[in-house]
Amino acid sequence: MSVDPRTEAENRLQSLIDDRFDGLSRRIREWLEESHVRAGSLTEIIEQARREPLLVDTELIAPRPGPASAGMSDLARFAREVERSADQVVILGQLLSAAGSFASRAALFVVRNESLVGWTAHGFAEEFNPRKVVLRLPDGCLLGRAHGASAQMVESAADGVDADRLAGLLGGEPPAVMMASPLWVRDRVVALLYADTFDTSGSWSPEAIGVMATLAALSLEAIPARTKFPRPPVSPAASEIRDSAMTTPQPGTASGPKRPAARDQEPAVSPTEEIDPEVAQAQQDAQRFARLLVSEILLYNEKEIEEGRRDKDLYERLKEDIERSRQMYQRRASPHLSDGPDYFLQELVRTLADGDESALTVPWD
Repeated sequence: MSVDPRTEAENRLQSLIDDRFDGLSRRIREWLEESHVRAGSLTEIIEQARREPLLVDTELIAPRPGPASAGMSDLARFAREVERSADQVVILGQLLSAAGSFASRAALFVVRNESLVGWTAHGFAEEFNPRKVVLRLPDGCLLGRAHGASAQMVESAADGVDADRLAGLLGGEPPAVMMASPLWVRDRVVALLYADTFDTSGSWSPEAIGVMATLAALSLEAIPARTKFPRPPVSPAASEIRDSAMTTPQPGTASGPKRPAARDQEPAVSPTEEIDPEVAQAQQDAQRFARLLVSEILLYNEKEIEEGRRDKDLYERLKEDIERSRQMYQRRASPHLSDGPDYFLQELVRTLADGDESALTVPWD
C-alpha cells in the first residue's frame, strides 16, 4: 500500500515542530530551575538573618544600637533604592557607594571585550584611576578567578593567588582581606564588585556586600520590566513613616550616589495647565526610557564620551550606538508623542554631553 506523500511530509513537519517545542520546554525548565536556585539562596540568607538572636531590653523588642544594626540599616536602604530603579548606571553607583559602608575600599569592573575594565571606585587615593586597570581574561588573580567561577571569593591578601600583582594594580598598602563578587545578569557575568579592608574588626562584612551584589544584579535584570511597568511613586507620608522606622544611619555611612538635581528633575508643569493624564503618562514613560537608553551608552563608552566631550564630536564617535538607541526610542515612544519634545535628544545633551550642546551635533535635530 502506497503512502500519501502529503501525509509523510506533514508527519515530518509535525515531528520537527515537536522537537522544537521539546527543546524550548527544556530551556524554559532550565531557566526556571536557575531562577529558583538564585531565589533560594536569597531566601536562605534572609531566613538565617531571622534566626539570629537579638539583644532586647525589657520594653522594646529590637536590636540594641550598634554597628550591626547600622549595617542592617544600610543594607535595607540599599535594597529600597535599587528595588525601584530602572537606570543601570544609578544601580551600579548605588552598589559601589553602599559597599563602602562595609569595606575600606570598593571598585567596580565591567566585562568588555574579554577583559575586566575598571569603571569607578570608592575609598581609593585621589590619584588612583580605575579606568586604567585592565585585566585580560582568563586571569589567575582574585578578580579573574571569581569571573571564571561565577562565584564570590574572599581571601587574605597574604595567602591569595597572585595577590601581590592585584594589590599593585590597585595601589596603596596591601589590604588584610579582599573579595570579588560577580554580577550575573541573564546568562553571563557583566561586572565584578571588588572590595577590601585593612581592619577586619571594623564594619567589614563580605556577606552583606555579596547580598548587595546579588540584589544589584537582579535589579539590572529587571530593568526592562521596570521601564515598561514602573511602580507608582512613594508618597511623602509613606516615605517619612518608612524612614523613621529605620535606625538612624551612623556618621560616614553612604546611602548611594544621586545624580545632580537638574538631571533627575522632570520638566516642570504649571498647576494651572491642564494635561491629558494619558499624555502625561506617555511623556513620563518616554523620559524614563530615554534615560535608560542613554545610560546604557554612557556605561559602555566612558573613554569615547570623555574624548567626545573634549573634542565636541560625540555623535561622530558614537554614531552607531546613538542611532540604534534612537530607533528603539522611536519605535516605543514617538508614536504616542508625535508632536511632543524629543526626550531622547534632551537626554543625550543632558547626560552624554554633560549639558554642553556644542559637543553633540546630530543630523536629525
